[in-house]
Amino acid sequence: MSGADPDFFFRSFKKYAQDKSFYQRYPVAQFKSFEDMGKHGSYDVIVFGTSVANMGWAEIMRQDFGMRICNAWPFLNQFNSRNAGGKILDNYNKINDHKKALLLYCNFTETWELNLEMLDDVKEPERMVEPREAAASTFFTPLSRVIRRADWWIHVLRWPQVVVINLNGDDEVFFISDLASLTAKREYDKYAYSKLVRQLKHFKERAAEHNCRFAIAAFPNKAQQYEWLLLETGKIKSISPRINTQTLKKAAQECDIPFLDIEEKLTPIAKEVYAKERALLWWRDDTHVNGLGAKYIAGIIKEFIDSLDKYYVQKNQGVQYEFR
Repeated sequence: MSGADPDFFFRSFKKYAQDKSFYQRYPVAQFKSFEDMGKHGSYDVIVFGTSVANMGWAEIMRQDFGMRICNAWPFLNQFNSRNAGGKILDNYNKINDHKKALLLYCNFTETWELNLEMLDDVKEPERMVEPREAAASTFFTPLSRVIRRADWWIHVLRWPQVVVINLNGDDEVFFISDLASLTAKREYDKYAYSKLVRQLKHFKERAAEHNCRFAIAAFPNKAQQYEWLLLETGKIKSISPRINTQTLKKAAQECDIPFLDIEEKLTPIAKEVYAKERALLWWRDDTHVNGLGAKYIAGIIKEFIDSLDKYYVQKNQGVQYEFR
């Protein structure tokens, strides 16, 4: 995208930066171990996933709504995020002393390729391939790994790539990866989709062994949430089909896993706030929500969690109920 500035944060960040760093903006309990996590009493909700799990809304739910909620993300983020959900289940009795809870997986759904390796390790069946394809993969697979690794390092060394876009007179910082997600052409073949379903079913079954429920919350990034404003600037020309969100939602429904599309619920609120106050629910210099955004998301997730009791009661009576 024209206007991308990979050195922006090293030269001009002070002009756009807001007071606090990421961890200062979202203060949460810093656990030292799974045993330490369990010392604070039993939890009704255990939150994990990507950085969106740490955007302040969980703390608001604890303080304002009196919910017994554990944000496991800061502790798990100290290690490899792969298999984070599995680590929670492996240590579940240390955390919650055999008491049932809701395991809420939170993710920036559209920003990257859809990947649920954060949930749990799942042994995948061997994929049948034609001999010619197998021979080609023998040569190209190591090469492709080298290319992917090199591309990853290039991305890291240039991160964060940002662009400043003027929204009706106000400069806002947007990440290039977020803007790119609005126009990304993604497709998931039958194999990729079946793998996604297997991952979800596997984790749901493991959670059920602890008498726990499992639900998914899909979070929007800043560009995604304010796509309607970006369209007015002409920086983007078409509306994103939200392929990742729709694919994950379909798989969750197939597995009978409650799914919350936060963008769908937050959009009318974001538009109303902007119309009245010319304010965004996101930090000016970040792709994570600010305090006001965290407050509204906390209310949306609280409503979603409250609805799950109705979901499971009606399900047990043979009636399907879907939160919308």
